[in-house]
Amino acid sequence: MFPQELAASTVRLDDVSCWNVLGDEVRHLARGAGQAWSLFEIRTNGPMGPPPHRHAWEELFIVLEGRLELFDGEQWVSAGPGTVVRMPGNLLHTYRAGAAGTRFLALITPGGAETFFRELAEGVATMPPDPEVVMAVCARHGVQIVGAGGA
Repeated sequence: MFPQELAASTVRLDDVSCWNVLGDEVRHLARGAGQAWSLFEIRTNGPMGPPPHRHAWEELFIVLEGRLELFDGEQWVSAGPGTVVRMPGNLLHTYRAGAAGTRFLALITPGGAETFFRELAEGVATMPPDPEVVMAVCARHGVQIVGAGGA
């Protein structure tokens, strides 16, 4: 066990590095003991989102501002402020924002997705992204891009 896991911790959004991950602003806020979970704040920069994909980790999307449309492999669900949507691991899914400035939390379990987001931010410096770079990063982290799916 790490010593910092035995103490309470405080994080201010202004003090956390912001990564540009495929156009969205992503901040890694916290992680649980032994990487049991990771918490991110995500702010969108337009009505877009990632391509349909699946990965082993589970996600909870907690909408704070704006509107998020989430696809669960079969249907789209509209989520406004105060809505929590759970996406189980290995479920085909994606999201798209209703507008720039949509803000939500993503609680991911187990933790460790921060290495994926950081590597994607460092590897993709321009938009539109280089698909080969995106696919290589995804493959290294067990993220399977499925294609147009239900988008």
